[in-house]
Amino acid sequence: MFDFLTPEKATLVAQETHLLGILLAIAGIIAVALVYIAIYRTAFKYKRGSDADRSQQPAESTRRQLAYVAILAVVFLLIFVLSADTYLRAVSPPENALEITAIGKQWMWKFQHYPDGQREINELHVPIGRPIKLTMTSQDTEHSLFIPALGVKQAVMPNHYTSAWFEVTTVLTKPGAYKAYRLAGGEYNGTAYSQMVGQVIALSPADYKLWLEGEYVLGGAEVELTPVEKGKALFESNGCTACHKDDGSGIGPWFADRYGTTIDLEGGGSVTVDDAYLHESIVDPGAKVVSGYPPVMPSFTSLKDEELADLITYIKSLSGVVEEGGAAGGEAGPAAPAEMPEAYFMQGCVGCHGATLEGGVGPILGGLDPDYIKANVREGNLDVGMSAYDKSQIKDKELEQIALYINAATLQDTGVTLSDDIKDALTQAQEALQAKDKDAVEKQLNNALTAAVMGKSSVGVQNTFKFMINHLAEDDWADYTQNRLDFLLAEGEGTAAPAETSTETTSDTAESAATAAPADAAETEVAADNAETGGAAAELPPVYFMQGCVGCHGKQLEGGVGPVLAGLPPDFIKANVREGNMDFGMTAYDETMISESDLDAMAQTIQAYTLADTGVEFSNGVQEAFKAAQSAAQSGDKAAAESALNDALTASVMDKAPIGVQNTIKTLINALKEDGWEAYLDGRMKVYLGAEDGAASSDANAEPVAEAPAATPAPPEPSATVIPPTPTAEATATPEPAPTATAVPPTAAPVPAAALSIIFPANNADIIVGRLGIIGSSEAGTEIELSDNGSVIGSAVTDAAGEWIFVTAVEQKGAHQLTAKPTGAGAGESVTINVVAATDSYNCASNPGINRGDTYIVGTCDTLGSLTQAEVEALLAANPQIENPDLIYPGDILKWP
Repeated sequence: MFDFLTPEKATLVAQETHLLGILLAIAGIIAVALVYIAIYRTAFKYKRGSDADRSQQPAESTRRQLAYVAILAVVFLLIFVLSADTYLRAVSPPENALEITAIGKQWMWKFQHYPDGQREINELHVPIGRPIKLTMTSQDTEHSLFIPALGVKQAVMPNHYTSAWFEVTTVLTKPGAYKAYRLAGGEYNGTAYSQMVGQVIALSPADYKLWLEGEYVLGGAEVELTPVEKGKALFESNGCTACHKDDGSGIGPWFADRYGTTIDLEGGGSVTVDDAYLHESIVDPGAKVVSGYPPVMPSFTSLKDEELADLITYIKSLSGVVEEGGAAGGEAGPAAPAEMPEAYFMQGCVGCHGATLEGGVGPILGGLDPDYIKANVREGNLDVGMSAYDKSQIKDKELEQIALYINAATLQDTGVTLSDDIKDALTQAQEALQAKDKDAVEKQLNNALTAAVMGKSSVGVQNTFKFMINHLAEDDWADYTQNRLDFLLAEGEGTAAPAETSTETTSDTAESAATAAPADAAETEVAADNAETGGAAAELPPVYFMQGCVGCHGKQLEGGVGPVLAGLPPDFIKANVREGNMDFGMTAYDETMISESDLDAMAQTIQAYTLADTGVEFSNGVQEAFKAAQSAAQSGDKAAAESALNDALTASVMDKAPIGVQNTIKTLINALKEDGWEAYLDGRMKVYLGAEDGAASSDANAEPVAEAPAATPAPPEPSATVIPPTPTAEATATPEPAPTATAVPPTAAPVPAAALSIIFPANNADIIVGRLGIIGSSEAGTEIELSDNGSVIGSAVTDAAGEWIFVTAVEQKGAHQLTAKPTGAGAGESVTINVVAATDSYNCASNPGINRGDTYIVGTCDTLGSLTQAEVEALLAANPQIENPDLIYPGDILKWP
């Protein structure tokens, strides 16, 4: 009636509030009108010159005065009752409200959903027909959350929690549709106050579920639903759940087990509940009203025939006439995919667990329970340096397919073979397990590990036994150990097809040999490659496999967590292996881990490898960018070289190139900051463009200065498109044991080197507007001056351990060039990195957290949302500097309790 006077109203509270406003306005207008009418009537009657009788005073009537007061009291009391009722309901959220946390900061709104932990900035997705409770606080100053269409305006203050709730009642006409409502800051609090705007996106419950799973497509495109699912979405989006409740408490009947039965009608008579009756009751609900229920249902004649059919199908499904999925019978569980999903490779799982699940830095994964896989991927495990992978990184459907593939894979599928000594030890471990003798199980698993080390089994095999030994400390040790022993001792042919990637050109037979015995693997693969490509690569020495280099750089030097290594000069390889490289988190390998003779052999072999030997193929877009980069290197134009390499990286991402290709390009970009970059880049381009083979390109691959990017077993700098590979799935089960001379290099961050470097944040990282901790290393006692975009922002002094820390405010969005410069006599060269500050979206993988054993450096997208309340309380007790667990920033250093 008064819609033209009020803004859009999408909740009952908003509607009632607007109605009260109109009621007050009408009452005010009437009161003012009566007063002015009385004033003008009196003024006109008694104006000068009128013949009105002024000799008598007006008669006083107590009864009339009391009547006036009574009328006004009733009006004001009515307004008070209506207002109080609306207010009390507006501040009292229902018990079944969906909890969402809102944080205001200059100048944006951050939202986090529970229990799944999805996070949003300046955008809030909510389901229609479900109460939503917002618990709000401020990170800096006073704010006010204002959503006019939902009737929400609530103060948001620092160090204080306020709340508001709403329930969207909008009717959507089809699955996939949505409705957006404007949200804004309702209180002036600074220069960018007007930027605190966003939107609330209301979805049907079915679409909201899809959104939580990362599968919702705006507007409904590509969302394929069964008739039952479409009908359910219509049932919920049209508000049917408000009256037809599944517990029978609604003012309309519930439909479970009613289809095909006879029901009594209001006023006498009965009817059979069939398709015709359901159709009539939807379009003409007053025709046949069920006995005992009021005739209050509106007509839904606006629904199309197809929508009516879907709605009826859903109602019938509540009586078991059709299955939930819309089919007339149950179906078998989902089948394992024929190939490993692409997300396994793109998110870096392959770097730790191998292309065929054969293991590496992480253990062999085949045969694990799907639920176990999914839980570990989602929850992560800081004990082994693994961060959780949320739905923005690996979607639920992708994770389901990965888990099913892993579950179906057999030992034969991975290509791993176990020696007789290992099998004997595992058989005895199985017998001990049946006797429930944990000590004997542990002894036999240690025997298996010893046999693996003595027999020079692959690092994946060794790490598998290490994880099994450590898992004996868990409550489910018996079930887990039984699963692993059954998998490792199983006989027969494989059931899952080995994954294929563009970096693998060898046969499955060669793959199998590769993981069974590294030395034989190299020989088999090299022979296969030579036959196909004419290459002349020599055999990679066993130490390359035993020390875990294969986990980062691949069995053919094709890259993975680390870059492609083919064609690098021996001196460059040896220097980086011995010295390590803090920029990539790589520790040095001394002679107790890799002997000088083994290192010489490995370096010579790497130099002899060509791109064809690795099996890597660069797309046309990458090759064209490489040619431009080579031309820039030859002319000494660093800016043009960086631009061309960034183009190459973009092309590799768009082409969905293997992670090794992407990390190779990122390593080249990082090398541009070093002296001698021109010769280094020119040499790498000659190798990657096939201009020279590995042996002939040694001169072209001139070595940059000592701090050049590591081209040895080390993780590359993460980027926006690559999640830093950490042990996944099984790797999260237990902490990894301390490495030995033949074990994998430690995953914890190394002790800072003496040379000046910035450990955190990563170069080209995304950071958050607000606060940033910059952490680096240098000689003890060195004073470091920090600059942002050329302006000095402060200084820090390196402590006795060789580490310096500086915390700064980040107030502006966009690019920031952070420079660390040593001061004082004999000061060395400065170090510069580039970061991008954002408020609305982040590339989480560009700046992951760093696990340093007893402490943890918080990454851009790290939260405490995955921890239990008890774990959060323990963490807060150990870190009193944290005032609010919802407000942690990149570079914060947390101590483990």
